[in-house]
Amino acid sequence: MNSFTADENCITVDACRLGATVHVTVGVQAKGFGPPPAQAAEAYRRAAEVLRAQDAVPVQERIFASLACRDDVLQAREEVLGEDWDVDAWPVSYLEGAPVDAEGLAGVHLTATTVPSQPLRIEGRTVGAIVEHDGSRYVYLTDL
Repeated sequence: MNSFTADENCITVDACRLGATVHVTVGVQAKGFGPPPAQAAEAYRRAAEVLRAQDAVPVQERIFASLACRDDVLQAREEVLGEDWDVDAWPVSYLEGAPVDAEGLAGVHLTATTVPSQPLRIEGRTVGAIVEHDGSRYVYLTDL
């Protein structure tokens, strides 16, 4: 499965499945529509559609956005993804990565798996996930 879509809201979704791993990248052109909360909610709705269609569970996430809208983006993330998944079950990196033309969300990259994963914790904090598939072990680390 490889797919790429763009729409009138200036959101692009790129999805790629490699074995049991699904990569979903959502890009947002901030000037295309609405304030950061609306951008984030729509971006996460699109990502969730792809993850549900692939029966995949996130194990790693990177958010690229202005720090000024961090709370709004994280709230939208929790509201949308929280409908289907425990959003505290995988680590998130929030990276200062504002769009070049405005403040707001630039994009989200989610790595997900279609097989069970084990959370990797250090001192009680989830920092990654271990995924075993076809005799290989993958370790996804974030925010160390």
